[in-house]
Amino acid sequence: MTSARPWGRTRMGAAVALLGLAMLGEVNAQTLCSMPVQPLCSTDISAVTTKADRHRCLEDIDRFRSNLAEYRACLDGVLAKAQALEEASDRFRRCLREESGDCVMKPDR
Repeated sequence: MTSARPWGRTRMGAAVALLGLAMLGEVNAQTLCSMPVQPLCSTDISAVTTKADRHRCLEDIDRFRSNLAEYRACLDGVLAKAQALEEASDRFRRCLREESGDCVMKPDR
């Protein structure tokens, strides 16, 4: 029975640690933009020889183009955040150099 207690504390500690990491993740989360994979039918690897192949390939290309649009939107968002952080860090640095005393680095976006 005594061996069950430390296991309970371990679980509680792990839960608290995970909660802390999740909270930090929200503050400093990195966005991962995943570039879509080009359909094989549009490369030399896979031949498009039948009507069915052509139909499948068209569907794959349409899906690829849609995923590319999502990828570009993700990259635009990442670039906007990076620019906002760059501007915020410039303001923060300027504040520190001026010794204002109440310097906070906070992005506008």
